[in-house]
Amino acid sequence: MVALGAGIASTNAAPIHTTLNQSMAVGDVIVDGQTMAEGTKQTNGKWAYNDRIGYVFPNPTDFQVKLETKTGKWSDVVTGSSTEPITKPIFSIWLDHGVKPTGASYQYIVLPDKSAEEVGSYASDNPIRILSNTASVQAVRHETLRLSEMLFYQPGTVTVRDGLTVAVDKPAMVIVDESASPVRISVANPETPGITVNVTLDRDGEKTTTTYRLGKDIFAGRSVTLNEGAALDDSGFDLAYTKGAAASSSQGKQFASNATDLYRTSYWHSNASDDEWLYVDLQAPYTINKVRLKWASAYGKSYKIQVSNDASVWKDVYATSLGDGGIDDISFGKVDARYVRMQGVKQGTADGYSLAEFNVYEAVAPNLAEGKNVVASSTKAADVAAGNAVDGSLTTRWGSNYSDQQSIYVDLGASQTIAKVVLHWESAYGKEYQIQVSDNAADWTTVYSTANGEGDIDEIAFEPVNARYVKMNGLKKRKHLRLFALGI
Repeated sequence: MVALGAGIASTNAAPIHTTLNQSMAVGDVIVDGQTMAEGTKQTNGKWAYNDRIGYVFPNPTDFQVKLETKTGKWSDVVTGSSTEPITKPIFSIWLDHGVKPTGASYQYIVLPDKSAEEVGSYASDNPIRILSNTASVQAVRHETLRLSEMLFYQPGTVTVRDGLTVAVDKPAMVIVDESASPVRISVANPETPGITVNVTLDRDGEKTTTTYRLGKDIFAGRSVTLNEGAALDDSGFDLAYTKGAAASSSQGKQFASNATDLYRTSYWHSNASDDEWLYVDLQAPYTINKVRLKWASAYGKSYKIQVSNDASVWKDVYATSLGDGGIDDISFGKVDARYVRMQGVKQGTADGYSLAEFNVYEAVAPNLAEGKNVVASSTKAADVAAGNAVDGSLTTRWGSNYSDQQSIYVDLGASQTIAKVVLHWESAYGKEYQIQVSDNAADWTTVYSTANGEGDIDEIAFEPVNARYVKMNGLKKRKHLRLFALGI
């Protein structure tokens, strides 16, 4: 494990420490190959060791180690516990950043379950290289594994090695695996749901861009792994998620339900025969038009996607004989179904079928407002900004000030034909409000009004109208206005 810290600052008069560990000492405490006697040791060194755990510094670093014998009682910390004194050796290791540091940092590696000899050998030939350790980007590379991990707090660029830089246009966590061919790139952002992140690899002027539309709501923060240069939209709501699955067969612990769980490292694996299948029960009928299959090692050369409302009579909605593994994004005409099945026809290998993911998507019209610019009459706090109403997530919201006359409008970017607006209210909602449209954000036409708002979800239909700007104009509130989502 690599631990990085940057931008450490304090105005307090007390010394600022980073504690690597404080625990019961087990066996010898060793610092740079020398067994330590009881007491405190301050050194400029590369490694320390106790209890089969090594602490390695990529560069010689000032750190402190303490071995002491301490006595205490459980009753000192837990009322009613034993008052019998206990005496044990205690091991501590820490970094001292001094008093009132500005821009302090740390970097170290933790090696669990190693001998002192293994830790010393690792420290003398460390495969980890720190690429960056700043408040804007932290990045490391394992030279032997050819694996680079980067945490961008803002758009930026990292030099991974001679002849290769990695750049992102949004904050993101990025893993670049050069041991694979083609190169595999994983991206996640747990803080901002539904955003699109572009990762550009530049090899001395030869550039490729891999594009990720990340998940939102319960899928926010889930990583997406793609081959270099590919693109994937992971922002849709997967109807199959956690619904379980049934299969014709399963090998070992590669159960059918692994294909519909949250974990992208788990997978379903069938027996080694052609006529194998897996289906998911969506638990209610939905109108669907898309399935995504993410194959593991064994894939379908020839297979069908089938739908049913009783898991007995099946209808083909897609078929192929040209499967080659990887990710298959499959679109078909809208169909109502409760059950969705992958029916194998011919294996791509001689090892059956294996699916890491089986996703099913509802056929819903896109939200024209999602990701567009919005303007609000007020914003109560930074964490309830107006943009939250159109970020595609139902876990964030816009919150207005505490007054009746409040509004929010979205710029669709160009005139669109609209006939419906959906408002997802939080507990504070509009009792009386209007839906208005405009072509210039100055002259507004009211297409809907109510004085009987009840909160929750308002699905508002009106005669089709062409407009670029759409406004929710609040006239009378309950509490203040809080809007999870504005959909058009």
